[in-house]
Amino acid sequence: METTTLDPLADPRRTWRIPDDRRLPVLEHHADDVRRLPAVTVRETLWDTPDRALAFAGIELLRAEPDDDAPAADGWSVDRGRGPTPVDGPRDRPPRDPVERVLRGRTLEVVRIRQTTTTLLRAHGRDGRLHAELADVRVDEGDPGTTMLRSARWWALTDDGAPSSVLRAIERAVTEAADDDGRGPDDPVPTLAPVRRPAPTDASGRCEDERVPHYLEDLAAGQTFTTPGRTITEADVVSFASWTNDNNQVHTDVEFASRTRYGRRIVHGMLGASLCVGLIARTGVFEGSAVALLGIDQWRFTAPVFIGDTVTCQVEVLSTRLTSSGTTGIVERMVTLRNQHDEVVQHGRMDVMVLTRAAAIA
Repeated sequence: METTTLDPLADPRRTWRIPDDRRLPVLEHHADDVRRLPAVTVRETLWDTPDRALAFAGIELLRAEPDDDAPAADGWSVDRGRGPTPVDGPRDRPPRDPVERVLRGRTLEVVRIRQTTTTLLRAHGRDGRLHAELADVRVDEGDPGTTMLRSARWWALTDDGAPSSVLRAIERAVTEAADDDGRGPDDPVPTLAPVRRPAPTDASGRCEDERVPHYLEDLAAGQTFTTPGRTITEADVVSFASWTNDNNQVHTDVEFASRTRYGRRIVHGMLGASLCVGLIARTGVFEGSAVALLGIDQWRFTAPVFIGDTVTCQVEVLSTRLTSSGTTGIVERMVTLRNQHDEVVQHGRMDVMVLTRAAAIA
């Protein structure tokens, strides 16, 4: 996807490779506001001859698979070491013209599958200025018909051209994680520009469409997700009372409830907590990546919810960690339910187990 975020910076000027056995840098310590945008994934096939003529010539002929979430990535491209350049050609067969001199009549076939996932992080200073963008790029490759076997992770840094303490701190953190001094654009590293960016954001910098699965690698402490709203109806309360057999008069008896401290019926507390689970599912962030809800802890009911209230839910990621299996991780989440007046009515922990991206691909 080649669409741009709000006020994007230029193409990356430095890249680092971070080995899989190293911890990724925590950038939240170095900037006043770090925003992690939803990941963009593009799956590509790489074409070559049986004797790898294009590979030996340093040329990659690529075909991005059609994807509704990344329509701009769909199509043929040729990469001669400076990044992929789109080329015209029939969708049902690879174009030969851009590489004809190397092919010399050889047949073409798919030799590798590549899946590239880019997560964009934006570091803002106390003044609200965007100091730097980092592209967290995960590349998984394998032979056709097999599980992705080889992987690499790259970080690409772009800054606003003005030296700052935020930028210097981020450069140090990434360099320490990569165990090198950073590479310039002319060094032999993957060309990551233009960085594949998520859909345009609104004025707050929040992505308009977060409805993509987030795996363990896409989640980090400090991320927040806000759900759509939901108006609680009479039917919701009657249905919940029926199937839970919780027919307490404060929920079901209008006359009785009129004489209570609230003067009207209140919504079941656990109905509010249940709505949080459903509202979170509507974001799509954990849809397809969640393995299990691990528990509801320290849940508090801080204000009553009434029939006719419209509630929204905010999820904040507190921490993430990989499990011993290596295929799943634990995501600690603080969940907050608010009404239409932005008043917190319920909050607490809802931790979840999620898949890693490699496990989901397999």
